[in-house]
Amino acid sequence: MLKPIYESHTMGVINITPNSFSDGGIFLDQDKLISTIENFKKFPDLIFDFGFESTAPMNKPIDSMTEKTRMVSFLDQISNIDLSKRWISIDTYQLSNFLFLYGELKKRFPTCGIILNDVSGVLDRSLSDCLSLMKQDKHFYYIYSATHIPDRSRVLEHMNFISKEDAFVSLSEKIDYFLKWSEMNHINFDRVIFDPAFGFSKTFEQNWQLIDGMKNYLNSHLKYKEFIWLFGFSKKSFMQKKFPESSDPKSDSEVLHARLVNDFLTIQTKGIIFRVHDPNIVQNVL
Repeated sequence: MLKPIYESHTMGVINITPNSFSDGGIFLDQDKLISTIENFKKFPDLIFDFGFESTAPMNKPIDSMTEKTRMVSFLDQISNIDLSKRWISIDTYQLSNFLFLYGELKKRFPTCGIILNDVSGVLDRSLSDCLSLMKQDKHFYYIYSATHIPDRSRVLEHMNFISKEDAFVSLSEKIDYFLKWSEMNHINFDRVIFDPAFGFSKTFEQNWQLIDGMKNYLNSHLKYKEFIWLFGFSKKSFMQKKFPESSDPKSDSEVLHARLVNDFLTIQTKGIIFRVHDPNIVQNVL
């Protein structure tokens, strides 16, 4: 039986891309992809997060067909993998491709759960049409990312859209706007996961303002504690920039990552999920 999503604390990232900031395209190798999936399966409640385009701002966007081609290749590569009774997050802002992969995964694994991880945070008519499927036969969760991107086609330009407001004021505005939008569009936000979107359309200072103050922020906004939250610090550039004089900033940032996971797990909400590249970071804290 598929466990309730709020009982999961770990989302394991697997980027099937040639130019990801975090892994340099290693999962284009089928053996590495399969071995990593099998390793992740050892964590019984882990959510799989599969991405097919690197959203690092130094990269160029890919078109919908290129992403879909990568998805088809991915499906071929995992033909002997069983992901039944697992939560699978599809990391895309191309809604037609989400629906394509949703259908293909459900054919193979009818008992899996699906999540739309839409990093764009853009609330538009096409998203409303997609999420209206929640009220029909397609049961999935939606991750709402608090970015300032004005249009889906401009996701990779996210660092060009930075709010000058206080980071928490801006976050509250994004959440409240979503709640009003979901009410207008008759979307059940109980199936929504909220993501502050660390690293997206935020300065170094804004990222750390959010991290350092998140516990107090949620404790003072009780209605927000009723939500499921997704926090992703793993391998973000602002983590490594915390150690400008270090001889090994990657290693130091992973130590800091573990401390942040430990701190954030003390926050009382409906559920907390950490998006990580190494699931042991979370498992060693639990």
